[in-house]
Amino acid sequence: MNPRSRVTLASTIICLLIITATGPAVSHAIDGAWCHEDGRSMRIDGDMISIDGHTIAGTYQRHSYTYTSPPGPEGRGGVTSMVLKDDNTLLLTPPSSTHVTIGSSIQRWRRCEAIS
Repeated sequence: MNPRSRVTLASTIICLLIITATGPAVSHAIDGAWCHEDGRSMRIDGDMISIDGHTIAGTYQRHSYTYTSPPGPEGRGGVTSMVLKDDNTLLLTPPSSTHVTIGSSIQRWRRCEAIS
C-alpha cells in the first residue's frame, strides 16, 4: 500500500469513528404543551394551536409556528410568531410587538414537561 492510500484510509477511519462516537443529532419539534411563568399555557399539534380557549389553524414548521390571533385585548387580530430556541424553550413574539424594536416584547415559554 502506498503512503497516499494509507493517509486516505486513516482519514476515512478517523472520520467514521468521529461520526459514530457523536451519535445522531436529535432535534425536537415545536409540537407539545407550553407554559408561561404567568400561568398561561398552550398546545401546538401540527398546524393547530389551542390557546386561551381557542383552537386556531396556523403555519407549522418543525421549529417555528405562526398564527393570526383572534380579535381581543391580547391578540388584536395580528400575527403571532414563535420559534423553538432549544428543546425546552420557545420564544414568542406577540402581534403588538411586530412594529417595535426587535426583542422588546419577546416572551419566553417553557415546555410544561421538560424533554431531556
